[in-house]
Amino acid sequence: MGGYESAAINKPLIYTGALKKGAVKRLADTVDFWVDIMENGALKSGQIGYQKVMETRMIHAFSRINILAKTDWDKNEWGLPLNQWDMLATNLGFSLVFIVGLQRMKFQILPEEITAVLHLWKYIGYLLGIPLQLLPDTEQQAIEALYYWTMTQKEGDADSRLLAQALQEEPIAAYYPESALGRKMMREIHLYYNHFLLGSYSCRLLGLDTTRIGAIAYLNVLKNKMRNNKSRLTQQRQLLINKGRAEQLEVKRIYLTYNNRENNKQY
Repeated sequence: MGGYESAAINKPLIYTGALKKGAVKRLADTVDFWVDIMENGALKSGQIGYQKVMETRMIHAFSRINILAKTDWDKNEWGLPLNQWDMLATNLGFSLVFIVGLQRMKFQILPEEITAVLHLWKYIGYLLGIPLQLLPDTEQQAIEALYYWTMTQKEGDADSRLLAQALQEEPIAAYYPESALGRKMMREIHLYYNHFLLGSYSCRLLGLDTTRIGAIAYLNVLKNKMRNNKSRLTQQRQLLINKGRAEQLEVKRIYLTYNNRENNKQY
């Protein structure tokens, strides 16, 4: 959600018609990509993660060509579509912002874990075509890079708010949980996390609703603190890693199942 605060970086979603395809599909595609590239050994040549990264790189290239050739894209206003600077910001969203989010959610991230996450995403960024000299090696370099990118961006515009509204309603449209009440509760929980992680200024900018019921999600924050303490015990760490991976795969199954169900309804 926070990525929608910048107007320019999200324009390709508008110009490729991704907004019309809905937030459910965008989120399902992202979950599918992220879970697959996080598999052990997945980024070796020919493996599923490597294939997903190469597929994404081709989609980026195809989108750039078509946007510039077939639309009224304004390079002076937004730069080139899917440019290297914006790709770096997205990369930092999956690495640095991911780490900051975990810390906000009461996980204590060790320095070597931060270095490992940045190294992983440096390699993924390299495969996606981001120049190595732009990709950070340290947390301080990552903070500086994200700061410089943020300071050059214009605030969100009407398109940003449309994208944000679509993502806000994604739990309702995703057909999961199966009950309508469950989906409404999921929406409230997601709203709470947006306010908790982004802050009131960003949420107002994006036109997000407020929520009181969703505050029940703070129980998960407290639960994370207890889980984090357990993860420091050698005998518990691998069990939690295995459990976490199983949960990631289940989330992927859910998103793809209900996304496919919606696609079948359309046809």
